[in-house]
Amino acid sequence: MALLYYVLLLLCLVYVSWSTIWNKGYMEYEAPVGTVSISLDDAHSEHRQHHRGSNSYCSRADIGCRVWDAAESAQRGSDRSLLATTFVRDVYERRLCAATDVQCAKVWEPVRTEQYFIAGAENFEVRQLVR
Repeated sequence: MALLYYVLLLLCLVYVSWSTIWNKGYMEYEAPVGTVSISLDDAHSEHRQHHRGSNSYCSRADIGCRVWDAAESAQRGSDRSLLATTFVRDVYERRLCAATDVQCAKVWEPVRTEQYFIAGAENFEVRQLVR
């Protein structure tokens, strides 16, 4: 009787393992209906014309602002992500060693650094298109 109990218990465990792990019985499959895409668009032109003086971050003495449109600011990370640039730090460097040098202690030396905010980035519109 004990042998029959353990055989049935083993069969139950095998069945549960097979149906959940290999057969993926816990998942429900559906065919995709459409696609979703996101984009970054400029706000209306009347908002973009007078935003540099009205933003408090543009009036800082140490960091200025530059105007970029949404196409310049948008960067795709992958198919599912969209990054919008709001702050930029550009480091300009000068090469110290020639490309043919075998040993070089320091290859690049910073010459100057520019940093600025993207003016009116808060007015960009994120649009979602479902097809």
